[in-house]
Amino acid sequence: MDAETFLSHLRVALHTTWGEAKVSLKKPSECSKYIFKALSEAAGSAGIDYRGHSYKRELLYDGVWLPQNGGVYRLPQVVIEHENGTSEEHFIYDMRKLIMAWAPLRVMIGYVPAGGNHKPVDRLATIRAAAEKGHWIYPAGCEDLALVGPYWMHTPRDYLVLHRPANTQTFVELGKLDSVVLPAAPQSPRQLLDAARGRRCD
Repeated sequence: MDAETFLSHLRVALHTTWGEAKVSLKKPSECSKYIFKALSEAAGSAGIDYRGHSYKRELLYDGVWLPQNGGVYRLPQVVIEHENGTSEEHFIYDMRKLIMAWAPLRVMIGYVPAGGNHKPVDRLATIRAAAEKGHWIYPAGCEDLALVGPYWMHTPRDYLVLHRPANTQTFVELGKLDSVVLPAAPQSPRQLLDAARGRRCD
């Protein structure tokens, strides 16, 4: 599972307005239930088993997407943490949990406090500072997403997407969930050479 596929399925699962979603923004617990339901629906549309808050028990993380080949103990394709707390400390606490996991895709979903002084893009600096302080080294072959929303989200899709491509060590801002387009994955030297020669590299 890659970031682009994950985001495309999540976009479809999330309503375009809170009215359509029938969720009260005044109850954070309702918003949490809604996002976990959307994550479950997105996994189903991707042909993946979902384990998380809608399951009988949590499997270490808030959400895990597993291949549909039977049994509980399978290598996860996606590992997800969701944090309603809006402080940097809340966000990084759950982010550290993800850093200790390995999956093709790891996803952090979090929020910033209400008010004009706080913007979702601020979490980019939060992640970079924590990575520098903690000497984080991101594993090869694994990519990360951070979806960050304002505490009072205007729509269920009101997330800013931060992305760390596989085989890189830096998160970058991609834009809003509704309009984000992921850049092409970095190519290996062999792929670049074959492309220059006009050959396809499988």
